[in-house]
Amino acid sequence: MEVLITKLSPTKWEWRVCDRYGTILLGGFESTRPAAKYKGYRALFHLWLLPRTGDRTGGITYRTYLGGRTLSQSEVGISETDKLNEMVQLLASLYEAAQRLPDASERQEALRQIGGFQRRMATFIRRLGSEAQAIL
Repeated sequence: MEVLITKLSPTKWEWRVCDRYGTILLGGFESTRPAAKYKGYRALFHLWLLPRTGDRTGGITYRTYLGGRTLSQSEVGISETDKLNEMVQLLASLYEAAQRLPDASERQEALRQIGGFQRRMATFIRRLGSEAQAIL
């Protein structure tokens, strides 16, 4: 999956989250580039929290583009550790995008939401620990 940001006019930016086939999964419009970047990363983070299932060919490739570089590419069956690494990197990019929001109240709300994402990640990590203990 990837986040694409497109300038439509000086005051209109489009963000899209697309799958590997270019199909738009989520999208929207914002008045500034930082706001569009934040909303796109936030949407991608929410998608990462969803359970994965294979497509009709039996596999999905996950790619995350952050800051213009590819962070990873894995087939379905992505390990929990890889998923966690991706989420941590995505959360860091989300935080960076939120810091650049020009409106103070919008920035504050974004940082509050990121706190909620961090709590969800902590729950995910605790679940991984519990599963590992059950195996041992």
